[in-house]
Amino acid sequence: MTLPKGWVETTIANVTSYVSRGKSPKYVESSSIPVVNQRAVRWSGVEITYLKFVDPSTSEQWGEERTLCDGDILWNSTGTGTIGRAALYLPLEGFKRVVADSHVTVLRAATDIFPNYLFELIRSPSVQNLISDMQNGSTNQVELSREAVLRTVVPLPPAAEQRRIVAKLDALTARIARARAELDRVPVLAERIRFSVLDRVFGTTIENDWSTLGNVGLIIEAGKNLKCEERPPHAHELGVVKVSAVSSEIFQPNESKILPTSYNPPERDRINVGDLLLARASGSLNLVGRVALVKESPTNLYLSDKVLRLRVPDGLTNWIYWFLRSPVGRG
Repeated sequence: MTLPKGWVETTIANVTSYVSRGKSPKYVESSSIPVVNQRAVRWSGVEITYLKFVDPSTSEQWGEERTLCDGDILWNSTGTGTIGRAALYLPLEGFKRVVADSHVTVLRAATDIFPNYLFELIRSPSVQNLISDMQNGSTNQVELSREAVLRTVVPLPPAAEQRRIVAKLDALTARIARARAELDRVPVLAERIRFSVLDRVFGTTIENDWSTLGNVGLIIEAGKNLKCEERPPHAHELGVVKVSAVSSEIFQPNESKILPTSYNPPERDRINVGDLLLARASGSLNLVGRVALVKESPTNLYLSDKVLRLRVPDGLTNWIYWFLRSPVGRG
């Protein structure tokens, strides 16, 4: 690797003053000493929801060097799916002392490297892509050893360049956060516009000629209430749809569970293209009455007792679908 002028290639061992796994604590429900575990280590920081607590009677077993410092890097070091994830530690309000458990490696930067720069290096592809080669052990027991961490090669620029790189990355992260916030607003705005349009169509422009679904020949069909395994069926298995299959008002075939092999569903309960499905019951009032149209026919899904099929005369299906999605229909 060719580095810019003034940069050097070194290892984590040479740019840290302290690298150590945390310690296995004796837990209690609550105390003055929180423990950071793997679940609490997030790229955005320490997630306090997942903190655990040290038994105060064992506090003397934790040396002062184990107390986390501002700028420490916490690096998940065990377990498939979480190994390699890291967080830059910032003091937690309300706690004078915080420690890490034995599944987290604590890295303390030396004077010639900024903690923020070291953290950005660890979460960069140049290090994260090496995690699979650095770890050892079998499935779900994989570990990132202290030795593997220490010998990890990193590029070290001059201090001013470190500051510049971190500042640019902070600015980019802030822009991404703002963009994500704007994108999150789009579905909300779209829903408001859709409701407004549907309200005008069904609530304002239609003044006469109201009828009931019964009068237009509605037929309601439902499946059976059965105890099913909670996972989507494979190709050779039969499944039944859950309420969540229609709750977004877009048919989601993966929101389903497996029918017992002892039950042979009638062909009339099979879900087909063009079916108008309605949620009959739910734990949330907001989801009751939600509807979805089946655009692509699943090969092995059937109605449940909580997801009904509405059969209406040809030509009315889409009209009724949109009516039931409108504020008037929801009301």
